[in-house]
Parts: sequence; C-alpha cells; structure tokens
Amino acid sequence: MRGSRVIRCCYHPDYYVALPPTHPFPMAKYPLLFEKLRADGLLEAAAVREPTEARIDDLALVHTEDYLGRLARDALSAAERAMLIELLHKVALARKPR
Repeated sequence: MRGSRVIRCCYHPDYYVALPPTHPFPMAKYPLLFEKLRADGLLEAAAVREPTEARIDDLALVHTEDYLGRLARDALSAAERAMLIELLHKVALARKPR
C-alpha cells in the first residue's frame, strides 16, 4: 500500500442496484470507486468490512414509523409493494453469479 495512511472501507456488492437511467442518484459510483481504490493499491482486502443487514432501529433513522409499521403488518399500498418487490428483484439479480 502506498504511503502510511490506511484506508478502511465498508462495502458490499449489493450497494449497486441498477436504477432507471432517469434516476438522479448515480449508483454505479460505488463499485467503480471500490474497484479504483483496489486497483490503485489504496485499499487492501484486509481493510474491507462487509456490512450486515440493517436493524429496525437503523431503518427508523431513514423511514417513518408509519411506513415501518405498515411494512411489519404487511399493509403497504400496492405502489409501495410494487416498488419493494422491484428493489428486491434487482438485489437478487445483482447477487447472481455472472
């Protein structure tokens, strides 16, 4: 590794989910940055931590209590259910070996 500074990283391949081209968030930046840091020798494998799934209290930091309650009771609207199913499908596809 170059220099004396150690970079630590929390990364998982599921950070990339293919979003529609019109979506404002550039998801591809996560795997591209990760690979660039590795290729340039700035990030060693030992410095990478793979995260676990979020706990409910973590989800409460970014979702409303109402939404999480409806999710837990299986009471999402048809539109919310469709969006969640699409997201889960994309994550499953991303996990498939290529």
